[in-house]
Amino acid sequence: MESEYQRVPPATSPTHDAFQVMFDSLDMVSSIWQPSAKGFGRWQLELAQLNARQNRAALEFGRNMMRWTSPMDAMTNTWSYWQTLSGFYGMAGENLTSVVAKAAQPPLAIEIVPLPVKKARDTIVLPDHTEPELPFDRKVA
Repeated sequence: MESEYQRVPPATSPTHDAFQVMFDSLDMVSSIWQPSAKGFGRWQLELAQLNARQNRAALEFGRNMMRWTSPMDAMTNTWSYWQTLSGFYGMAGENLTSVVAKAAQPPLAIEIVPLPVKKARDTIVLPDHTEPELPFDRKVA
């Protein structure tokens, strides 16, 4: 009958256990900070999207300014440009506020992203296998 507990493979070096604990701790810390990092990433993406929209509106404004035939066309073009920009800023403000509101909510419990289950590594042992002798010495860089 197989044991319910997962067998821990023997350490491959004297420092293996220390490094294993260090990397598991690093995984735990990263899983705790992941929601905050996700919020920061959303904030940056929203600002990048605002910048792209603003640049597109500026290019459109320049294109339309080259075509005006009267001063009234220039004023109309300028007015529509500022209306477009204010709409973009309003939309980005709402999205950024929702990102901050999500980040400011106190968690009901510590939100820890579950880590994948580590699988034991298999090794293949080839019976009666000998490596052929080479006419030169192998050197590792």
